Parts: sequence; structure tokens; C-alpha cells
Amino acid sequence: MKTASVTAFKSRLSEYLSMAEAGQVVLITDHGRPVAQVEAPSAACREMERSHLYRRGLMRRPVEALDFAEFDGLPLPAGTQTLTAAVLEDREER
Repeated sequence: MKTASVTAFKSRLSEYLSMAEAGQVVLITDHGRPVAQVEAPSAACREMERSHLYRRGLMRRPVEALDFAEFDGLPLPAGTQTLTAAVLEDREER
């Protein structure tokens, strides 16, 4: 567990939040007295947030799992070129 004073926590907030996101617990102290604890949200908390997004219509649950392997090797649509070809063509036009 990492301990930080309120002053240190305020001045290095992003660093301590990154630690918490990585799974480390950060104990915040005020004059040596513990006042708060910062840690990554639990899986239940993250699921609750997703449920909120579903209810508001901002996110939809997948109908079925997407198999990315079926897209490998598919030809590009007609008239589509690779990025490299597009850059080279653009350079030639200038």
C-alpha cells in the first residue's frame, strides 16, 4: 500500500491515480492520520457503470461475439487502395 499526504496527493494526482488504476491501493493521510483510500473500482462497480450506459441507450450489448479471423485476407472493396499507394499517388500529383 502506498501512502501519500494530502499535499503530495494533490500535487501528483495523475501519478497516484495511475497507481490505483494499476491495482495499487493509495492511502491518503492528513498530518499522519488516514483520511481516505484510493483504489481501482471493482468489477461490480465497472459493470454498474456499463449498465447505466445501456439504460441510457449510449451502449448496446453485443448480439454475438465478433470473430475477427473471418475478416483476415478479405479483398479490399473495388477502387480501394492501400495507404502506401494512396500516399505515393498523392506525392506524384504534387
